[in-house]
Amino acid sequence: MNNSFDTSPNNRYRKANPAYLEGETLLNRYKIVSLFDKRRSVYKCVDLIDGNEVTLKVFSFDNPNIIDYWEEKITTISGLHHPNIIVIKKFLRSEATKECYLIAEYVKGDNLRNWIKSHEVYSLKEMNILFSFLQQLAQTL
Repeated sequence: MNNSFDTSPNNRYRKANPAYLEGETLLNRYKIVSLFDKRRSVYKCVDLIDGNEVTLKVFSFDNPNIIDYWEEKITTISGLHHPNIIVIKKFLRSEATKECYLIAEYVKGDNLRNWIKSHEVYSLKEMNILFSFLQQLAQTL
């Protein structure tokens, strides 16, 4: 089996099995180490050029306007630099497969859902402060 990414729209393997497999190489650069979330198509990969671990999210849209919208948002976010914000490395798209790829730094540790479950519940006042902050952040984007 060829482990390189086939961008042809007639690739039957991709249509029959939407999830990529461990060991496959995407975009001739990112080798899949493990699957984080099958439903959301998020993978831990190794960048074959520099050897760094990355997170790769695959998503597809039939509407190019939606792709343009997300590309604009991701480009904006990638300009943010803060220790609490992951680094967005690239946003790529394949017109042939109608797939987009978000490549970000890999951060070791638990996911947000598990972290929230394992920590104490916040008060309503704390949640309102957090919600207000998130609203302000969303408005700047």
